[in-house]
Amino acid sequence: MDSTRLSEEVDSINNAISMCDNAMPSRAQNTVIFVGLTGAGKTTVYSLICEKGLKIIENPDDGSLIYDLINQNDLQRIGTSIKSCTSIPNCKEIGGTLYIDTPGLEGNDGCSQQIINAFYIKKVFSISSQAKIILVIDYGIIAISRGKNLADLLNHLLELIPDKLMLKSCMSILITRCPSTYTPAIFANKANEFCANNNCFENSKDVLSNIVSNLSRIILFQAPNSISEPIPNIKSRLLVSLNTINWSSIKINPTVGSSAQLQLRDIIRTLNTRMNNGFNEVSNSIKSKFASSSNTGVLRSLLSHLSSMQSSKKTKELLKNLENLKNYANSASSNLINASYQKIIDANKLIKFYKLIIKVDKPINSWKLIISGLSSDLQSRISTLDEQERARKAREEAERRQKELKRLEDERKEAERIRQQQELERQRLQREQEERQRQYNEQLRRERERQEELRRQAAQPPRVVYRYRSPSPCDIF
Repeated sequence: MDSTRLSEEVDSINNAISMCDNAMPSRAQNTVIFVGLTGAGKTTVYSLICEKGLKIIENPDDGSLIYDLINQNDLQRIGTSIKSCTSIPNCKEIGGTLYIDTPGLEGNDGCSQQIINAFYIKKVFSISSQAKIILVIDYGIIAISRGKNLADLLNHLLELIPDKLMLKSCMSILITRCPSTYTPAIFANKANEFCANNNCFENSKDVLSNIVSNLSRIILFQAPNSISEPIPNIKSRLLVSLNTINWSSIKINPTVGSSAQLQLRDIIRTLNTRMNNGFNEVSNSIKSKFASSSNTGVLRSLLSHLSSMQSSKKTKELLKNLENLKNYANSASSNLINASYQKIIDANKLIKFYKLIIKVDKPINSWKLIISGLSSDLQSRISTLDEQERARKAREEAERRQKELKRLEDERKEAERIRQQQELERQRLQREQEERQRQYNEQLRRERERQEELRRQAAQPPRVVYRYRSPSPCDIF
């Protein structure tokens, strides 16, 4: 199969699985699950249990009378040929119990549909906390090939559910299209005969013998004899039989045919490529983020996530770290990242399921190389930023030292200026003091001279000075 066709098959399977996930509840406490071959009448029985309107019509292929839905839009239509008409499990809750109609155990709609059906059946059992199984068998396979087809069906069921003790306790058999004269005892006798005489039942005889030992676990759904006859009340018979079996927590091993297994190997390789492409897209977006980022704290945190991804031992751990990793992408490319992340999640979910069906060699996941390369680039970026940070700090330190030297020089010059001013002030004060001292000495000298002059004058006798004065008239009288 060419890569384009294979990619389309993968998308088709993925879409069908997504539809099933959306249609089914995430969890159910008690479920009754109808299983059987394609065309066995599971959908007809399910429709009767759900009280959907049925009518009797002629089969256009062979003219036999069969049941059909009155309203074809009510459920997926009931098949009238060997091709399955149940593409997605139908389910309905009735009285606290979820009834589920499943696709055929051995689908005949191609490899892809077998793979899809295997997922559907796995999904049905995985959501069920406790389940009871109704194995729906077409009356026709009991008589043909001396029961070989019935043995093949039981063996296929045991491949799906290997726990025989569980099947013995939780399963009833419902036979469709049987004649009106057919009874549970007749089927029980025929089953015991098969188990005793047919080697094909070697693996399943203990399960079949255990079930038919209680006739209440055998439910008959007779084929209609005329178009006008009433629709049988199969629901009451089913409820009686369900009361005779136990609720069980059932684990299954889904299987497909050999051709589908070969296709699965190609599909798994395609899905691994998709996962790796998804990782590559996330990686490129992360690169565009840190290519211009200078926040080493964020980058180191991102590197730590990458390291966790590389050392992840389980896929769950890997995807958890991937979810953290995608938060580092550019917001402008968030839609692309979310799409890539979803691509990885979807691919991983399918691979995880497919590995339950076939054993495959552990693929070489190139995403490890992608993460390794991204980590290397990131470490290089961090080293560059660290070097730039060291250079920046060195420049800042040199500038700081230069500023410190300049500050010290300025302080020295200022101190010298102040010293000079102080020296000039000291000299000025000294000159003023000398001038004051000179003036004081001069005043003192003058004072001494004055005092000396006064003493000298005091030491000399007084001198009488006579002056001539003309006589006045008074002197005459």
